[in-house]
Amino acid sequence: MGGRVLIYGASGYTGRLIAARMVSSRSTAIVCGRTPDRVQALANELGVSARVCGIDQPHALDEALRNIDAWKGTVVHFRGGSYDKKWLNRAGIEWRAERGDTWRAGRRR
Repeated sequence: MGGRVLIYGASGYTGRLIAARMVSSRSTAIVCGRTPDRVQALANELGVSARVCGIDQPHALDEALRNIDAWKGTVVHFRGGSYDKKWLNRAGIEWRAERGDTWRAGRRR
């Protein structure tokens, strides 16, 4: 997956693995999560950009999704996953499930 990829939940275990893998690929990884110090520490460690927002902050998430080509999320959905579908659709990113409920991915339409 090339281009600018936002990894939501990047400071967690699975997110860190995905972020490290994205850095070694041809993609430009952008780490994102709700805890500023953890997200920034990971961004510094990997030499990538960081964006901070909570899954319950729609305006901040809209801003985090701006100017990205794809999204990978490691946060388990709540309320049927309607939140990320709405956010991604608003940002023009197609939602699709990958690897069961472990993580989600989307690509700009």
